[in-house]
Amino acid sequence: MLVTGGCCVLTGHFRITLLEAFPEFYEDTVSFVLEGMEKNRISLSVWYKILHCFGCSTLNEKSSIQEIESALKKYAENMLLPPDQQIFVSGQPIGSNVKEVLLTLERFHQKFMNKRSSHNIYEVYGLHVKPYGIFLAVLCHSMLSILNENVNQREATKISQLWTSLHRSFYPWLHPARKETCFIFPWCDEELDSARFMFQMFAICLRNFHNKFLGYNCEKCILSYFWSSYVEIYVIPGLRHYSVALCHSECLNLPWDQFHPNSEDLEGMCFVLQSNLLESRDFLAKISLKIPWIEIMKSISETMSPEYVRNTLVTLGKLLIISGLDVSLTKSNLHQNNLKALEELSWYLISVDDTEGLLQLYYSTSDPINLLYEELQNNSDVYVLQFLKIVCCMVVSPSGVDYPHSNAKRLLYLHKYISALTTCISDKKEPILKNPEKLQKVLPSLFTDIEKVIASEKPEQQMTYALPLVNEVIGFLNKITNPKLESLVLDSILLWLKANPRSPLLLPCLQTACRCLNQMTSAVMIVECCITTRFNTDLHHPSEVHGIWQLILTCFQIRSSMLDDFIHACVNKNAFLTLYCYLLDKIPKTTSSESKKMLLMSLTDWINRCEVNENDEAKSLLLWDKVLELSVMLANEDNLQIVKTTLSAFCRKLSLFGEDKSSDGFLGAVGFGRSSVLSVKRMASIHTDIVSCSSVDIREINKQAKNPWRWEWLEKQAEGIHLYEIIRKLNKCGACYCIVCSKELAYGSRGFVALMDHVKSAKHKSFLQTRKEHFALPGSGDKKENGETPYGFPPAYTPFGTCLSL
Repeated sequence: MLVTGGCCVLTGHFRITLLEAFPEFYEDTVSFVLEGMEKNRISLSVWYKILHCFGCSTLNEKSSIQEIESALKKYAENMLLPPDQQIFVSGQPIGSNVKEVLLTLERFHQKFMNKRSSHNIYEVYGLHVKPYGIFLAVLCHSMLSILNENVNQREATKISQLWTSLHRSFYPWLHPARKETCFIFPWCDEELDSARFMFQMFAICLRNFHNKFLGYNCEKCILSYFWSSYVEIYVIPGLRHYSVALCHSECLNLPWDQFHPNSEDLEGMCFVLQSNLLESRDFLAKISLKIPWIEIMKSISETMSPEYVRNTLVTLGKLLIISGLDVSLTKSNLHQNNLKALEELSWYLISVDDTEGLLQLYYSTSDPINLLYEELQNNSDVYVLQFLKIVCCMVVSPSGVDYPHSNAKRLLYLHKYISALTTCISDKKEPILKNPEKLQKVLPSLFTDIEKVIASEKPEQQMTYALPLVNEVIGFLNKITNPKLESLVLDSILLWLKANPRSPLLLPCLQTACRCLNQMTSAVMIVECCITTRFNTDLHHPSEVHGIWQLILTCFQIRSSMLDDFIHACVNKNAFLTLYCYLLDKIPKTTSSESKKMLLMSLTDWINRCEVNENDEAKSLLLWDKVLELSVMLANEDNLQIVKTTLSAFCRKLSLFGEDKSSDGFLGAVGFGRSSVLSVKRMASIHTDIVSCSSVDIREINKQAKNPWRWEWLEKQAEGIHLYEIIRKLNKCGACYCIVCSKELAYGSRGFVALMDHVKSAKHKSFLQTRKEHFALPGSGDKKENGETPYGFPPAYTPFGTCLSL
């Protein structure tokens, strides 16, 4: 027996004996090592002599980790050579008898597991920990020779066997064990350096094993085995932070960039992220930065079955959602910069139920208020929501293909989104009202997303695809109980509709408002806006008007139970186009004279109750067209009394549309321009009296004016225009009115000069040019150079069509 500090001669003889007769003395050597460690009767020099005999002749007591790893790597390379080509110091490598090695490793496992149950093995074995760790790594590397047993058939079972032996060999030295109600690591604080060295040996084995297994036909790589064991052993509460950190620091440098996790691995990652162990979650975040996710999924999609790909995608989706919701991990989340790459994956393979599960996972853990801050870059939810849009087909597929169940997934996305938003406004009403801009951006954003995804569909299918999606979005109005919030949301919808006159969502929005909204005022405002917006586009031919109205009528489906409230809301909101659309649908269905009388009386009443302003002038004439149509129908049926009464009201109403000796306004253009104190502009804009030379004594008005009014001023010209065409005298001392600028002018101190200065001003000229360009229909909001009204010229006025060029 060799004692510590023993004779160099004996040590030399021991080395020679091992070199010449090894591995015949293999079993004796193992027993010698164990007994020497147990009784502390083996010197470090003898330890390294043994390692030399095993094939690591360059190692000594002062060898660094890098030198040890290099020696073990070389040893591993030799082990993969055929036995007759392996080069070792001894005559025959230990790897030639793998069964002996496996038995030795199991013997070590049993011995040290028993020892650690009652002792601190790091304290017991002290200085022997480092050489034993190297010795253990050498034995594990020698098992690589089993890969040479059948070079042409590289079996996954070999890798499983290698992992099991490696894992069990190091287990007693690395991993915690439960003792009563807590977990105990095999080292104390004073032995952290020794424990770190054992972790380093374990990590070196993992790296070398992984590198040697590349290219082998194995369903599960060595890192996958390690990850499974990590989740099982370390993702448990009650572990000391610094002890777990030791594992993390040494295992972080494993080749994670070559790790291709399978479904089981992804499930383990989700389990880590759902735990409360910040250290493990941080460890996962760091290794996920190295994992080539996109490459992995593309490879799986090309090589594995659709069902396998589906399961893997679902699990990856869970991982992305959970990690994305962790604010502490957002900055280190690899996927936040890879959303475009994620679009390339085969998300269409996951089912509607899978999609619902992913949405439920997000909304069950996320604060709904984050929906209002989706555009903020520092909001972790933004990445998850963008990812969910990809999964739910709310973004246009790169291939342009709309796969089965795409619209069902979109509907799920919108339903969950709107439900969460409803919860948000219920719980956070006051903060939202203080800062309403965020809420006003939400629904327009959803409309834009819907518009983009259905734009790729065939025109005849767009309505079918869009209708259920729009129904979910506009249906949000039904869930709002606060009037102020409802008004905010409604305004945001109207603004988006007005800004998108060619959107394929106009008709779906119109139909949804008619059929689904509970508040008729909101429904009417959306319908009126959709119709107005649809006509605010260039019409290339008059026949297009009829086609547009026919399309609108197909969507104009008012619930019979809500019809009275709907009409009442139309009148209150001056929704002339909506009423006109109702009449287009109603009149052909009205057959009896009594029904026609009732409809005509109702129509006249609606017109009288509406407050016509300048912007609604052309729209209101459409209703009078229907008045005349019903009157002609009743006159042909000898119902002259109701016709006389109605037309008398019509003539009185015409006076309200006249403009003072000008052609401004639609009726002025067709010859009804006349001097009137009841002009539209007076009622809707200035709210003061316009006077004429015959209606008042101008001297009474001018009593206190420095420069009194003179009617002859209006006969003069400025910039080629007579002032009587644009200036009106107000029943007010020293004040007149410009109908072009809708502005009151003060002439009392400067007289006629004040009028001339105003007419020559750049602002007045700008307003005048605008009126000329938009002459066809005041207030329509669109230029019509051909002089056509955008809603269609009422048939009753077609004889005057040539007057539009005046």
